[in-house]
Amino acid sequence: DAVVRPYAQNFVTEWGVNRITRDNWTAKFPSQLYETLFRFSKSDIPLLIASLELPAVLHFENRYQSNSYEAIHIVLRRLAAPCRWLDLSMEFDLRPQYLSIIFNGTVMLLFQKWGNFIRSKSVLVKNIILVFVFIES
Repeated sequence: DAVVRPYAQNFVTEWGVNRITRDNWTAKFPSQLYETLFRFSKSDIPLLIASLELPAVLHFENRYQSNSYEAIHIVLRRLAAPCRWLDLSMEFDLRPQYLSIIFNGTVMLLFQKWGNFIRSKSVLVKNIILVFVFIES
């Protein structure tokens, strides 16, 4: 008898034939669960990709590639609820290492592109809160 370790499990297809693409993403996840899994409706995804200005193909370290639909789904799924990369491996037909690289690379890309905007809004919100605290006291 051998002990099978979770990361040694092969939950992905050969050549990633079930990965998310621009053509199959609407059929990949059931409509009844979509908002629970991603916190957005299916109709929001193309708008979200366009608004965030994600490129059609994303290139990551070690020559990893993903498309904007796959990358945004991985990011949204990971942020929607606590889960391990291994748990998402079957859903996205990617090994945990690849999921991690795509998630981290996409988040870094978004932060590089939108970080200053996020920081400026964060300061604005803090200042508004301080004003209300001052008024209350």
